[in-house]
Amino acid sequence: MDKEIINVDERVNICYQIYIDGFLKLFPEPGDATHTWYSPADELKGMKSEDSTYIRNVFNTYFSEYRKSIESGNFAMPTQLLESIRNYQELHSAAILPSATKQKIEIAYNNAMIFERIAPYYGLIGFIMLVLLFTQIVNKKLSFPRVLTFFKILIFIGFAFHTLGLGLRWYIAGHAPWSNGYESMIYVAWATILAGFFFIKKSPFVQAATGVLAALTLMVAHLSWMNPEITTLVPVLKSYWL
Repeated sequence: MDKEIINVDERVNICYQIYIDGFLKLFPEPGDATHTWYSPADELKGMKSEDSTYIRNVFNTYFSEYRKSIESGNFAMPTQLLESIRNYQELHSAAILPSATKQKIEIAYNNAMIFERIAPYYGLIGFIMLVLLFTQIVNKKLSFPRVLTFFKILIFIGFAFHTLGLGLRWYIAGHAPWSNGYESMIYVAWATILAGFFFIKKSPFVQAATGVLAALTLMVAHLSWMNPEITTLVPVLKSYWL
């Protein structure tokens, strides 16, 4: 009950922050060595008047122009305002902005939803393999070596995409993808499939079982309390010994 109340309170606060533009920290402070970013709802003390005025007004101007553009069909002005925000970011905090290549890769990664898609993929293949293997045990006359080999190849293809997803997260975040609960779960699923390849000669059931187990692990990773957001590490956590 307490957790549910906390979750509701958190959602209300998120809605409120969105309503007042509190989450839109899109504006770096000019000349700040720590690269502090602000939203229109923040106190902008110490900034030049032209910078603070721009930050306060740009979103109201944008939404006003966007409503006009919906009626007219001409979106030149809203696009121009978005470009001005990008130019402001590049002018005052270019050192920490991701490159255009990294931005494209992150967008492609988010759209691909690799881990969400390979979870049922692993599970279905692993389940079918288990059914076939148990069928062989029950009926000695039946054998499916080629079919099982085909499914093993499919597991390997899924593992290749799984590895690609981890590599993309590593590249985008700039650190190894095992820094939070979500990343730990997708890494455990990856290690589970890898272990299946190492021990496949011990028993034909290994590959099937690891497929099902990896699917369950990935499904747990995508439950509501797991946060898949890619974030940077605070300096104290950048050591691989932690």
